Amino acid sequence: MKPSVYFMVCFYTIMDKFMASLGYCDISNFKLTPKSKHAVAEIQGIMDAGNLMAGVLAATPFYYIFGSPGITNSPFEKMITIREYDWEQLGQSMASVPKIVKGRIYKVAEPMTWSTNGQERKFWECVSNASL
Repeated sequence: MKPSVYFMVCFYTIMDKFMASLGYCDISNFKLTPKSKHAVAEIQGIMDAGNLMAGVLAATPFYYIFGSPGITNSPFEKMITIREYDWEQLGQSMASVPKIVKGRIYKVAEPMTWSTNGQERKFWECVSNASL
C-alpha cells in the first residue's frame, strides 16, 4: 500500500501547447478499490482519445490542402485553397476538445463520489471538481 496516491490528469492540445490541468489530488493513506482503478483506467482512455482527436483535427487541413486528389499541384491553386480554408472553424473545433474531454471525465468521476466513502471519496470529489 502506498502512503499516498497522486493523481494528475493533464490534457495537452496540439494548438498553442495549451495545458488544461484537470486535477491534482493528494489524499494520504488509502488504496484504490478495483472499481476506482477501473474508473482511473477509463479516464486515461478518455484522455488518450482526446489527444487522438486533437491530432486528427490538426492534421485535417494539411490532408485537405496537400493530400487531396481533387486539388491540383499548382502552387497558385494551393495558395488559394490555403487562403479559403475555414481556419476559424478549425480553431473553434480545436478549442472544444479540452471541454469535451473534461466533460467526459466528469461523467466518470462524479458517480464515483456517490459510490465511495472516506479518503477515496475525497479523491473522487477532487477529480470531479477539477473537471468542471
